[in-house]
Amino acid sequence: MTALTESPRELITKIVKSGPYADKAWNRIQIIQEKIKIKESFKIGAEGNGPKVYGVSFDPKTDIFTYTVSIKGTGKKIQVSRRKSFKDKDLGGGGGSRGGSDITEAAESMQCYYNAWYFKNGISAKPPTPEDLISATITSKCHTTMSAKNCLESKLITSWFEKEVFIKIAKKLTNQYGSDYRSATFHRGSKFMKDIYKAKKLVHKRDKDTATFDSPAQAPGSFGDDKWNPGDIWITTFPVNSNPLEHATCNWGEINAEVEKLADSGNLLGVSLKKVNGPVAKWKEFNRKININNKGDQKYTGFSFGQRGLFFGSIDCYLTGTHSKTQFRATQTDKSWQGELSSQSAAGGKIGGGNVDFYLRDVFGKRLWTSGEGEARQKVDTLSGRFVEEYWTLYKRFVIDPVSLRKVDHRDNPKTKEEFTSAFDESTYSFKFSKYLCLKMLEIMYDGTDKQREKFINLLYFYAASNTDQSSYFIKISDEGS
Repeated sequence: MTALTESPRELITKIVKSGPYADKAWNRIQIIQEKIKIKESFKIGAEGNGPKVYGVSFDPKTDIFTYTVSIKGTGKKIQVSRRKSFKDKDLGGGGGSRGGSDITEAAESMQCYYNAWYFKNGISAKPPTPEDLISATITSKCHTTMSAKNCLESKLITSWFEKEVFIKIAKKLTNQYGSDYRSATFHRGSKFMKDIYKAKKLVHKRDKDTATFDSPAQAPGSFGDDKWNPGDIWITTFPVNSNPLEHATCNWGEINAEVEKLADSGNLLGVSLKKVNGPVAKWKEFNRKININNKGDQKYTGFSFGQRGLFFGSIDCYLTGTHSKTQFRATQTDKSWQGELSSQSAAGGKIGGGNVDFYLRDVFGKRLWTSGEGEARQKVDTLSGRFVEEYWTLYKRFVIDPVSLRKVDHRDNPKTKEEFTSAFDESTYSFKFSKYLCLKMLEIMYDGTDKQREKFINLLYFYAASNTDQSSYFIKISDEGS
């Protein structure tokens, strides 16, 4: 609780976003003048524990508030500084946050009922009556935190009804999505909607859990639900007891691609709502990932050592899919080992070794290491006979022996153990470290199935392609569509 201590400029420029006047987008001077006009009471004192009074006038230039204790405006008129008045919920304080949330709850819930009416009857249907909105046919399609009856009785959203805001928004959504989502249900704060954000929270947790110094988390620690997807309401054709995102929680790329794919297929859509004061509602989509849209079904097509397949010619290896190529190599000799997407559709997206290890474990049930890349460094440091023998065994399997999915079969690679050992002894520390982890990754992959390799290549792509943007697809309805 506090007094109304804003500066004169703030009284004019700041719009009150909570309380019963929030939907009017007024500043505090406008609200004070309206309260005086309709004889709404004020409180005097910083704590709001003074007498209930009624405004007679307010002069913004002198900052003088004149009041009387009589609702009729009669009796002694007292003048005080505006700063002596209590900033109650009408003025955006003193418990006003609940008033703002009440408006939001009522408006978003009511929008679901209007959507259900027009999706069922089409945009040329007559405006629904209160009886229409509370009918079982409509309410069965809506899963909200406020009933249609309570929304209709709320005085907080009177102007939304008067300006036909709900009708304008519902008609726009019906025109845009009615044919694809004809059997849809509408959600505001339902269990179905909460489960969508639970899936996002799981991705966020995995993102943080697999982060390292060299490969930090993609999303910030305070990445809120509304930053990922600000959908105030969700439209879906899935059963209300389902969780359509529960199987797409490995990384941001995967869950975001799934949100967009389900939106495009007419199954799931997050909608951000803004009050429409103009004659028509505008529509705009956000966070469409053109580069990764509908690419969750790419096939794994193989691997190569370097661009030409010459094993000792470079420190890297490549995994390729039908529309992606990911390079794996050490950085700064042996500081880290990571992957980098080099396809034209998402050049530069990186995936750290810790995340590669996470997805190998998730898909194949095996890991590159137990505690980190230091295990590989230790093997290179000691260069034991056992380590060199392991290296040779892996080399034979993926370079000499036939591998049907090897992308490049370079015939200039050493063929005998003696030739291999000679080239290996002459190779750099960085090569031994980097190529060893490449071989271990391939070993895990080729101990698995074709289906597992396909899933793995998609997870790599989803992660790296989402490297600069973790927000998901949604649409916004407003005056300007932006």
